[in-house]
Amino acid sequence: MKISLFGVRELLESLRWGRERLGIDIDGHSVRMVRLDHGLEGGFRIVSFGQLDVDLFHSNLLEKQRFKLSVKQLGGGIDRIAANIEHPSLRVRRMTFAKMPERDILEAIRWNFREYIEGPIDKYVVGFTLLDDVFSEGKLTLMAYGLAADALDEHLKLLKSLGLRPISLEPSGSALMASFRANGILEDGKRHVCIAFSDTTAIFSVMKGRSLLFCRPLPGSSNDALARLVMRNLNLDNEKAKKAIQSWMAGATDSASSEEGLMRRIQTTVGHFYSQLMIEIQRSIDAYCIMYGVDRVDTIHVCGMAVFYPGLVDHMRSTLGIETSVFNPFERLMEPHRQTPEIMKAAPLYAVAVGLAIP
Repeated sequence: MKISLFGVRELLESLRWGRERLGIDIDGHSVRMVRLDHGLEGGFRIVSFGQLDVDLFHSNLLEKQRFKLSVKQLGGGIDRIAANIEHPSLRVRRMTFAKMPERDILEAIRWNFREYIEGPIDKYVVGFTLLDDVFSEGKLTLMAYGLAADALDEHLKLLKSLGLRPISLEPSGSALMASFRANGILEDGKRHVCIAFSDTTAIFSVMKGRSLLFCRPLPGSSNDALARLVMRNLNLDNEKAKKAIQSWMAGATDSASSEEGLMRRIQTTVGHFYSQLMIEIQRSIDAYCIMYGVDRVDTIHVCGMAVFYPGLVDHMRSTLGIETSVFNPFERLMEPHRQTPEIMKAAPLYAVAVGLAIP
């Protein structure tokens, strides 16, 4: 079950099968959208998808109009949307309680969250999903979610101001699990790690069967974090740093000595970024293993912009010693005749949006 941070009524609404919605991944400087419908065999298939380079929270009137037009074109008139919410106040924790009614569980979650947040707990919205694959005799083990109420209100206000009907807001981690399940990846009983890179965050999740077992951000590992590192080390402004990173990602090799020197300096900076990233990933793996009393994870999947970082997936595989691959959310949800090289190359960017589009 996917978690909604709305409340009971909206959660029940979001769980009704057969009602289309548009999945909207709000990712810092860009927005990605996916529309699904039921295929002939009862699964899902991708109807439309697209990306718009816009920061919705700091957009002007023209940019908002462009966004509305994109939603209209991709959604085919659907105004029901599910969006992700990543905010500094978001907390995700595993908790175990004695069996009790749902209302009491929510109160117990609020009580337990007090040590992880700043400010009064009554200003937080909480929710949970049961961990079906974790057995505790006589007890309930669950993944608890908490978010500052004003952050939730801010997201809802923005979406409604754009003429949309938000029926679900959820963390990217639970959307990724829905995307993995739709692609049949979680049916093998293995512990799957997903690392999803966005403009502002990098999310580390562990999934198995029907459960999201562990989820946390990786500090200093987002696309913006890499840009800031390049800005500092190469003494470039933000715009020039982003252009330099794009050239590096495209494998640009200019014969001009100044350009060659710039690429070498970027490679050095990226090497430091990769090394710190491996440390953060290993720390997260260790934290998960300690929490669940296991000695390893089985496989790592990478999605988001970082799949285009030269050599990153191979570097993860060799450094961490764990099978690592790119997660393609379109692989089983798109008809083969539509799977052009260009579409399949871009597909890992839509992992969160695909999960959001699944009822």
